Amino acid sequence: FDEGLATGILAVLGNDKDRFSTRAVDRARHGTGHTQQDIFDLRFGNIRSRVPDAVVWPKSILEVEALVSFAVEESLCLIPFGGGTNVTHATHCPPREVDPRPMVSIDMKLMNGILWVNEEDGLVHVEAGITGGELIRRVEKLGFTIGHIPDSYEFSTLGGWIATKASGMKQNKYGNIEDIVKDVTVVGSKGILSTSHRISKTTAGRSSAGLEP
Repeated sequence: FDEGLATGILAVLGNDKDRFSTRAVDRARHGTGHTQQDIFDLRFGNIRSRVPDAVVWPKSILEVEALVSFAVEESLCLIPFGGGTNVTHATHCPPREVDPRPMVSIDMKLMNGILWVNEEDGLVHVEAGITGGELIRRVEKLGFTIGHIPDSYEFSTLGGWIATKASGMKQNKYGNIEDIVKDVTVVGSKGILSTSHRISKTTAGRSSAGLEP
């Protein structure tokens, strides 16, 4: 991985070297998912697809914004990474002949906080990197359910559910993830694309976000 690019990324991370990696094992895990082929390749050390050139662990939305801005300036390709449980090759990197840019996996697991809870309206503001298992445990302590339990919930993340429009075992009662999520904040190449945490004063409970364009 280019030393200048590594230095730039580390500057965004406050020179925290523990949150930047070019180790083969980290790159391999972040370039694969949970298909049978992925697991076989990981187990026998025979990764057939291209893997990221580096892995980064941001811990705030400000760092994500800075990483995206740096990627735009330096022509990097960023690939978000949640729990790595996808079975659609979503974390596979395109071949170099298709996209020669350096590939950087953005692992969201350190952004796993619950920012606020509105018990009256049944709303919770959560960062994208929290796993389903942790989110379920934390809201259950408050006497609530998130109403969404996909098969991979123990390891998959909230951000991954939203990105893939996930469905779960309670969807007949609560709906799919797009029916449960009210608002999202998205970081794009020009900054924050969308952020809205308005709470209706007349309607309690969940509300469809309408994530379709």
